[in-house]
Amino acid sequence: MKIGIVSNAAFCMPLLQALMHNRIQASVFADACIGDQSDLQAIGHFCQQARMPFQQGEPDYLYFWLEETKPDIVFVMGFTHLIRIEQIDAVLRNHIYNVHFGPLPAYRGPNPLFWQIKNGEAQLTATIHRINDRFDAGDVVWSKSVQRENYMSFGVVNMVLSQVVVEGAVYLIQHAIQKKQLPAIKQVAKNATYYKRPTLADVLINWDNMNAEAIVNLVLACNPWNKGAITLLNGQEIKILDVVSGEKSLSIQLNQQPPGTIISHQNELEVICADQHLLSINMLNINGAFVPGRHASTFGLTEGQRLGV
Repeated sequence: MKIGIVSNAAFCMPLLQALMHNRIQASVFADACIGDQSDLQAIGHFCQQARMPFQQGEPDYLYFWLEETKPDIVFVMGFTHLIRIEQIDAVLRNHIYNVHFGPLPAYRGPNPLFWQIKNGEAQLTATIHRINDRFDAGDVVWSKSVQRENYMSFGVVNMVLSQVVVEGAVYLIQHAIQKKQLPAIKQVAKNATYYKRPTLADVLINWDNMNAEAIVNLVLACNPWNKGAITLLNGQEIKILDVVSGEKSLSIQLNQQPPGTIISHQNELEVICADQHLLSINMLNINGAFVPGRHASTFGLTEGQRLGV
């Protein structure tokens, strides 16, 4: 059994490790034109140590690589280009799968983890589906959800699901070895939602309209890839890295303050939200420096100032 991995993302590493430990032959292809270079370096270093073939090339080189390596199964994990199914060998077409960190068809798109966390989903899902001529639209062959805990930032969920998906890959490999028919579920197009890649507006805190829970979710969804959710102070961009939602304020005086107002900067940085809950900001990113909330006044964040303006 020969496994092909097409990936530009480090979340393929747990699967590579599992294949190596089980002595399953595998080869890796990465798009040399794009992607996080640190991720590519990590994948390349692992493959070198594991003596696993690793090929970087332009996206169109993928089809030559498939012909040359002749894998029995291919897992696509973080490849931004639509694979042209008509250029793939007819036998392999039914055995090339995309790994998607979101439930389908509810969370199609390039960054489903961000949107699941921002939307406050209780469950976070890893899905494996066959590829076809559209992004994220192929038949689903495996999925598994995990409970979203309150500490789960984007980075943590990415690590968790990268481990979860190993179970799905093993399941598909076993079916292929045993030559069993693989159950598949067709996606219902009318139930599909496509989420675009997050823009500036999507990672910006709207103090007037967002309650404390929504702000907590946004902060979690932005870490670490955006280095925090964005707010403004006197026109200067500040990123918030860690927050905790507190009790609803019972003070009439505090409730008359507009959302985003800093109501305390002494032992902690507390801000009032649109739902009148207090939000404790534990860590900020100010011009690339990580600043604990208790030290925020040193950088000009003091009681009475309003964030978001």
